[in-house]
Amino acid sequence: RIVILGDFNIDLAWDMHNDYTLLLESFSLHNIIHEPTRITSTSSTLIDHALCNIDSGVCAGVYSDPIADHLPIFVILQNQLSINANLCPKMRTKVNYVLLRNILEQTNFYALYNHDINNEYQNFVHTLKNATTQSADSRTNSRYGEPVCPWMTSQILGVLKEKDSWYRKWKQNKSNKYYLGQFKRLRNASVSLMRKRKRQYYSSLIEQADGNAQKIWDIVNHAIGLRSNRRVQPELANQEMVDNFNDYFTNIGPLLAAQLPHVIVSRRLPASVVNTFVLQEIEMAEIASTIGSLRVNKSAGLDTVPVKLIKDNIDILGVHLLHLFNHSLESGIYPNDLKTAKVVPIFKEGNTSEPSSYRPISVLSVINTIFEKIICKHIQEFISKYNIICPSQHGFRPNRSTSSAVFVLTQLLNKALHENKIAVVVYLDISKAFDTVNHNILLNKLHEYGFRGKILELFQSYLSKRTQCVTINNFISTPQTVLTGIPQGSVLGPILFSLYVNDFPSVLSLSEAFMYADDTALVFVGDTISELQGKINEELTRVLTWFSSNQLTLNIKKTKYTVFHSRRKQTNSEELAIYLDNVQLLHVSCYKYLGVLFETDMHWKNQIKNMSTKLAHGCYTLLKAREFFNPSILRILYFAFVHSHLNYCIESWGGTYTTYLEPLSRLQKRAMRLITYSRYTEPSGPLFRSVRVLPLDLLYNLKIAETVLKIIKTNDPLPLHLFKLPLRNTRAATNNLFNLPPCRNVYGERLIEFNGALVWNDIPTDIKCKPNILPSLKKYLINL
Repeated sequence: RIVILGDFNIDLAWDMHNDYTLLLESFSLHNIIHEPTRITSTSSTLIDHALCNIDSGVCAGVYSDPIADHLPIFVILQNQLSINANLCPKMRTKVNYVLLRNILEQTNFYALYNHDINNEYQNFVHTLKNATTQSADSRTNSRYGEPVCPWMTSQILGVLKEKDSWYRKWKQNKSNKYYLGQFKRLRNASVSLMRKRKRQYYSSLIEQADGNAQKIWDIVNHAIGLRSNRRVQPELANQEMVDNFNDYFTNIGPLLAAQLPHVIVSRRLPASVVNTFVLQEIEMAEIASTIGSLRVNKSAGLDTVPVKLIKDNIDILGVHLLHLFNHSLESGIYPNDLKTAKVVPIFKEGNTSEPSSYRPISVLSVINTIFEKIICKHIQEFISKYNIICPSQHGFRPNRSTSSAVFVLTQLLNKALHENKIAVVVYLDISKAFDTVNHNILLNKLHEYGFRGKILELFQSYLSKRTQCVTINNFISTPQTVLTGIPQGSVLGPILFSLYVNDFPSVLSLSEAFMYADDTALVFVGDTISELQGKINEELTRVLTWFSSNQLTLNIKKTKYTVFHSRRKQTNSEELAIYLDNVQLLHVSCYKYLGVLFETDMHWKNQIKNMSTKLAHGCYTLLKAREFFNPSILRILYFAFVHSHLNYCIESWGGTYTTYLEPLSRLQKRAMRLITYSRYTEPSGPLFRSVRVLPLDLLYNLKIAETVLKIIKTNDPLPLHLFKLPLRNTRAATNNLFNLPPCRNVYGERLIEFNGALVWNDIPTDIKCKPNILPSLKKYLINL
């Protein structure tokens, strides 16, 4: 933990020191003093800073007593003493998988078959657990028996001892320069040896991981000290807490439904699909491919059956899983034990001791995951074949993602501003959306969408009598029955929720909806504020009716709106008054939707500032990591901590002014110098080419080209008719060049029909004629 206090003479009261804050972020530091520290009759400045790398458990402030011309600042750190379970001896169980396989080979699973699917499944899992117990060896290990530094060697220890000896001699006779020289030589030698040995140690671990991504990340996290703080802190966990969490998670759905206004609303069912979904008998090949796709480190459910057990013994267990799954489909009964969830609370924001600050993620059994994946695959094929999911939904669909939702929304807003219109986006916040889904309404909708007969009975069984336990560390809550909702963390949950809200856009007549699961934005376009006000309030009345009739609760306090307009369009946003259920909605000039910060003028300054902070953290991670890893591993880390942020939705925000993008470009170049061990003054161009990475401007061009290619091939997420080919048979037509549409301002230049055509026309013809364009285009751009 680092804390630095001092008079830096840089006034952070003014938002003019972005370079300074980015420099701090690149070393994982931030200022925690937010009040003026020097106050005079003519000025009030914040020039005394307290810098630290601690996210929680720290309190800082300014004393108001004028002891000097600078006010005193203080920092209070919490130093909680907690019992370290790692220092206590504990039982460790290791399964002998060779012995386990021998036991399974000798087991007669056919004797477990009967007419009751629940009894059959219970016997099957009980047999697997018994076999695991018989092949497991439990022993008590102590952490004291392990080396403190696994990379330490006798040679380094010898140098350290000799260094300390010369240091003691020098302390007794500080005028002796020979003693001091010997100490410094050995100190430098020990540091050099330890750095070299650490790198050798972690490099050998990476080699032993043999390409296993999870093992590699575990090694990296251990080396550079990355830890997730998204779960409940261990010292807070107790039995009362897990029971309270489970009470909250199981009761929040019925509680919100009970608070809905008791008005009689005729709920209009979606248009009926004539075709009926038929799930044929599952085949062995499906089970084998599904099991093969599972990650070995996937968490086990409450039944404790691990993926490795199933994967290593698929030739023995596969046929019995096939029987169980087909028996379930034939009977229309989903086994009760597959409906028991282990809920892991994942922290969102707020008070760490409050259940409402956490998202409940259901961890279901491995066998359940296999079954759900197979069912989900067939459902997706059915709804894709008959175009059941509405075009507004970007979640959990082939060729759709959060990026496509952000991109299409951005294009609509840029088009409105290009035409000198005003756009208003209302961001709907649904309270506990997945937890409040009404089972009866969902089943009725599934029937209308073509899920009838045995498959509907299976869904009814899947949704009923579900139970869950909350687990935090070694504490497990009392099981409770879940009356509403669909489990977050399940495979079928997202697709069922998409079908539940699929008819929502059909009630809209004055706006366009953008949806990613429960993240919903409504876009209104008009010429004046007064025109838009009437439209929006009328539309939101229909929206509220739909949500009430479908037993979903809108969080009006968190539902906000933004007014978008160009600088030359004189607009007074204060004149706009939007109401939802007689409550005026809050106007914001900037809003984060699907991880991207949209702001009034669509120039992305806040998005770039937010990304700069993330990239600065990424550079700090690379700075720490290069002490332990070689350039090939550093390149992997670059893609994880820098490139992933730059690449996300760059096709939406990357067309803004070059001067706005400059901080991102500088940080990307710094990352290049870090992973190649280059000097700060080293030209970045050759570095990008040496590690086969695209600089920011070329990365944007590649993503635009990728988007254009996707539109050409799939007519999605925007229609192909946006691009115009020359009407006459000219050289441009034969070279697959698009006409550029007329453009009046920067917003027009950011439309895909303009910047997409520009980028596409610049691609060499021989690359455009290749069957697989993107790899060749990337290689071409890297070598520019």
